[in-house]
Amino acid sequence: MTTTHSYTGDQMILDGRHSDLRRARAGAVNIVPTSTGAAKAVALVLPALKGKLNGIALRVPTPNVSIVDLVVKTSKQTTKEDVNAALKKAAESGPTAGILGFTEEPLVSSDFKQTNVSNTVDGALTMVMGGDMVKVVMWYDNEWGYSQRVVDLTAIVASKLGASVAMAATTGQWSRRQALLGSAAALGLASAPSPAIAFPFGGPDLYDKLTAVITQKVADGSLGISFEDIVRLVYHDSISYNRETNTGGCNGSIRFPEELARPENEGLAPVVARLQTLQDEVKAATGVGLTFTDTMVLAASAIAGYTFKVQLCTHTNPEECDLLYNGYGNKPRKLRIGRRDVPKPEPEGRVPWTNSSGTDFIMAGANIGITIPETVALSPSGRDPGTASPLLPGGSAQAREVLLQDARAVNAFKDLDRTRATTTRTNYEIKFFDVLEKMTKVSIFDDSVLKRYEEEAKAFSA
Repeated sequence: MTTTHSYTGDQMILDGRHSDLRRARAGAVNIVPTSTGAAKAVALVLPALKGKLNGIALRVPTPNVSIVDLVVKTSKQTTKEDVNAALKKAAESGPTAGILGFTEEPLVSSDFKQTNVSNTVDGALTMVMGGDMVKVVMWYDNEWGYSQRVVDLTAIVASKLGASVAMAATTGQWSRRQALLGSAAALGLASAPSPAIAFPFGGPDLYDKLTAVITQKVADGSLGISFEDIVRLVYHDSISYNRETNTGGCNGSIRFPEELARPENEGLAPVVARLQTLQDEVKAATGVGLTFTDTMVLAASAIAGYTFKVQLCTHTNPEECDLLYNGYGNKPRKLRIGRRDVPKPEPEGRVPWTNSSGTDFIMAGANIGITIPETVALSPSGRDPGTASPLLPGGSAQAREVLLQDARAVNAFKDLDRTRATTTRTNYEIKFFDVLEKMTKVSIFDDSVLKRYEEEAKAFSA
């Protein structure tokens, strides 16, 4: 990787003192070779590339907009047309839409000022030599484009800290102004002695105490709920969200007999019964009377985490399982608690099922912010891709067949198959945790519920 980078603030106007002797030279009249943190940063974000990527930077006398020249050796034969088609599609749809751009126009650096994307592929400069040596050239505004990602990160940090900022619960998308307000609210939350809103995971050790009870039930087999059933339960509860009426979502309505009697929920009544038993067991162990919705969400997280751990540990002996998992496993995320249960079932007809098309499933997911790759990640089981599926009763094969009716799912399945064939299955499992988090955010969060949890835990420990 070679970045041709505009000069930066730590370079000299005239030759002067600097720990890097090259950077000590006047930046406006020299091309200055130096190190780049881009290769290291990529390895941190994408661990699979660790040790496979290196690079240098050439600082040039322009104030803004830089270009990266990336050369890779591919495992399969390819062509310039295939590379550009893949990059163009990634720029137009999927998780990288709005982050990656694509152009084949004969542009220069100043044309890319104030571009919101992180990189714009210059398709006209793409090269393929020998079928497996690929050069991709990308432009980026190293000030404006970088700032867009800082705002995105601010939104994530603010949401993790529970900042009470107006956020579209159905899409998870923040406006720039909301994100900046969120950062201020998050900082206020972190520094205030008495926060105005409850911390999303409860008081000291509350979350860990709750999840410890549930995780133990999952690990010893006493909970008796499969990965496929718990994911189907959460999916069917969450996907019921209706934008127009602002009803439905992950609110526990699926526990009612009226919903359990529907064809798409056949076989889920025993799952609900086990979760209700789990509610009692958690209360007996911690004193906390979790709502059904919070119990369902925490159980789904624990079951997914344990299922993924068991799958990873098939690659080693039992004695080394924990060591392998702690070093390379994909752990469940902390999911906000304090959900309120609704008192009645939701209307019928909101959940895609056997009579639905692939596009129906994709659009239902998009309604609550689930991307196409994330919908695809829900289609197989957590273990054998040839068996059960949380989406359809015919298993993973049926789910694949239905989703592939929509051509937009093709590349997502290719990525899914590729990552599930690896030892750690990182991309698949992270994507699954992404979609689980999105499904469980479409909820009615009530600070009074969380406050009750804290009071009950405190009284139990007294």
